[in-house]
Parts: sequence; C-alpha cells; structure tokens
Amino acid sequence: MSEIYIVWSQDADKAQARLEQITDGESFRVLRRGDFSLVQAEDLDRQQSLDSGSERYCIVFEVLD
Repeated sequence: MSEIYIVWSQDADKAQARLEQITDGESFRVLRRGDFSLVQAEDLDRQQSLDSGSERYCIVFEVLD
C-alpha cells in the first residue's frame, strides 16, 4: 500500500529537502508541486473562488511500495 505525503514550506529548497528525507532511497512519484494558497475553497452558490491570499510552496507525493 502506498502512502501520500504533503509538504508545505515558505522555502522550496526546504520542502525538497524534506521530501528527500522522507523518501530516503524509496521509490516515489510527485503528484503536484508549486506555490498554492494556504486556504482554497470554491463557493458554488456564488461561483467564486476563495483563498487566504497567502501562499506557500507545496509538494504532494506518493511513496510507492
């Protein structure tokens, strides 16, 4: 069974270092990476996208077995 991790950081290099620490020789695949709002939601009634206005670097990855 694979595991999915999400790493957030203000610094992309720190996020990458944490990914490498977690995976340490294991096979993995990155599902998503980039700058994302800390809070994201969509108001379907008003058809508006809501966010916190504050972003962090994020890596979503899967550790494979």
